[in-house]
This record gives sequence, structure tokens and C-alpha cells, in this order.
Amino acid sequence: MNPNRLTRELRQIPGNVRSPHLPGGTLISAVLDRRLMAWSDRGGASRIFGDVWSEHCWHYLRNGADSHGGIVETSAATIVRLDDNPNIAIQAGRHKLPNPDFLIVDRTPAGGISVRAVDAKFAVDRLRRIQVSPDSIRELLELPDSLARAELENRHALNPEAELDYLPGYFLGPSSLLNDYFYAQITSGDDPKIPDDELKLVDVPSASLFATIDEFPLMEQMQGIDQISVPGSGGNLVMEMYYLRLASAARWFASQERQPILTLDDPESVPADEVLEMASARIEPGVSAFGLIEAWSQEIDRAIDRRKQVHDAARLPLRMSEIRKAINQSSDEVDKKTIRIVRGKLEKHFMRRLVEETGTIPADSEEPFARIIDRVHDASKGLRQEMIVASEALVHEALAERPDPE
Repeated sequence: MNPNRLTRELRQIPGNVRSPHLPGGTLISAVLDRRLMAWSDRGGASRIFGDVWSEHCWHYLRNGADSHGGIVETSAATIVRLDDNPNIAIQAGRHKLPNPDFLIVDRTPAGGISVRAVDAKFAVDRLRRIQVSPDSIRELLELPDSLARAELENRHALNPEAELDYLPGYFLGPSSLLNDYFYAQITSGDDPKIPDDELKLVDVPSASLFATIDEFPLMEQMQGIDQISVPGSGGNLVMEMYYLRLASAARWFASQERQPILTLDDPESVPADEVLEMASARIEPGVSAFGLIEAWSQEIDRAIDRRKQVHDAARLPLRMSEIRKAINQSSDEVDKKTIRIVRGKLEKHFMRRLVEETGTIPADSEEPFARIIDRVHDASKGLRQEMIVASEALVHEALAERPDPE
């Protein structure tokens, strides 16, 4: 479908709230705003959506055996959770196989054992039937030393030699304005993308789906700024998605705001209660929650640019040609892998020595920025001779570790 046509259709979905506080003027435009999606995903929004929905589906499958349309067909069925073992996903990825979140193991009328996959999908617009197809699950469970098969055997007390009957799987998604719209699109027509009996939309609880996550107070704060009410549970879920994205963006901005200008340490996550305080200090009369986040993003862009300028001043004071020359003097054959190894180790050694010389430079340093740039640049140049000596040592080390040609 043409993206512009899709956007127009989404805006016209019944229940799509309109407000001047929302980017694009509507709730669906707001939750699909590309800038907000990029900011919030750096703060973990998509991961949170997936984790929260998977956890909800786990309890739903275990506790709702008689209430969700035959997904668990008998009371004897066992739900095997796969998504809590990351090694299963790693093994599946190595073999280019999908890995579902859950397996349902049940007895067939003939006394055999059936297996079907269930995959939790918070957003249902990009489903692929292969993710839960019988053939894919068979391949996953028949891998040599299959971790998914081991999980199934351990939790179901399954005989390793047991023959399994593989049945078509299902997707579980939350009912919402967006998912209800896409459900109609992908399950209808002469050649539907997904048969309607393989995609089931689940009503979300009236209480917030995200009430237990660290970002929830931030979500409430942002929603309190806008004071937008949404009728119906489907609209409420999209509203919660929007404010979770704002909260996740705020959390990422907070970590970027506090990240030192020059340091060896990785960026630290700022506790949610401190992000709440930082966001509270930015609230202004008449400014929407998105306006708050947008203004904060501009400050973060400047902070990132300052760090980039310092990084440019902190360049390794050796050219690549000098590293190649050092290798040439010790070996008749120069390969790209050796050059990469030496360069990488030299960069780490250089940055460690540079920070020893300059000290960690905090984000809120009172030192004039031009002076910081000059000081880092001078310290970098001052390490040149030391880096020449270090590069020669690293070259000898890399060549000694290189396997002998057969």
C-alpha cells in the first residue's frame, strides 16, 4: 500500500483522538512520529513493549485455558516458554530460523503429542507466517542439540524419542486502534497475509499494561501535562504507547545529558526517579509533553555535537600509513586483519593514556569549551612519540599471534 494513503487511512480510524498537544494533531500520528520513535527506541521503548506484552501473554496462556478461542485446547496442555532463554534465540538465529515465544504441548485425540507455536506480537502489522509455521518449528526442534527441544523435554517431561505432531501456530496481539485496523487489513481478501484463525487480538486489562515498569511515573507525568482523555480501551492502549515513548525518550536524553564530554566509561542509565526530577524542571506553562521532549532533544543534539568535537580533537596521533610501515618493517606480508588488530588495540591504549593526561571531563564542566578542545588536542599531540613506541610493540605482538601459513 502507498505510505501516504496508509497514513491518511490511519488518521481516519474511528476513535483517533485529535489534539493540538499531539505531534501531527492526532493520537495515531503522534505514536507513529518518526523522531519520537527514534528517540524512544534509544531509551528502550520497543524492548519494553515486547517484554511487557510477552509477560502478559505468558500469564494469559497459563491462566486463560478456557477463555481464548481454543489456543489451549485441553486442560492437559502445557505452555512451554522459550523467550526467557536467550540462548534459544541465538541458536535459532545461527540457523536462520524463527523462534516463537511459547510452545503449546498437548495430547492428540489419537494419543499422540501435538506442538504448536504461539508468538506474542505487540504490533501486528509486520507478521510472517513462517514464524509460527509447523515446518519452522519442526526444524527448530530437530536441530542437533536443539535447546528448544531440551526446554520442551525438561518442562513437559517429554521422552527424547517421542514423535511430535506439528500444528499451525498463532500470533497473539493486544487489541488497540492500530492493531484492530491492521487485523482487518491482513486477514481479509482472497489471499490474506495471515488467516484470521492464526491471529488473535486480546483485550488488554483496564489497568495500565505498563503499571509495573520503572517508566510508569514518567508516563503519568507526561500525560498529566497534556490532560488528554481517550474513550475506549483500544484508544487507551495507543495513548499509553505514546506516553511510554515520551518517557523512554526522556530517559535516553537524561543519560546523554549526564554523559561526560570525555571518558572511558560507557554511558550510564539514569534512575527513573531522577529522570522524573529532570523532566519536572523542564515543565513550562502552555508547553505540551512533546514540546518538552522536543526542546530537550535540541539540547542533547548540542551535547552530542560537543562530544564529537572533542572526539575529533582526540584522534590517534598516528596515520594509518605509519602503522602499515611499522608492520612492513617486521613482516614481508601485510594483511588487513593484522592492521585492524593493531589499530584497534592502539586506539584503546591511546584513549586510556589520553584520559590519564586530561582527566575525565564532565558534561557540566565550567572550563570554557574552546579551552577543553585545545587541551585535548595538545595532550593528543604530546602522546605521539609514546604511540609510535606502543605501535611497534603491538605489531610484534600481533605478528607473534598470527597463525603460521600451512
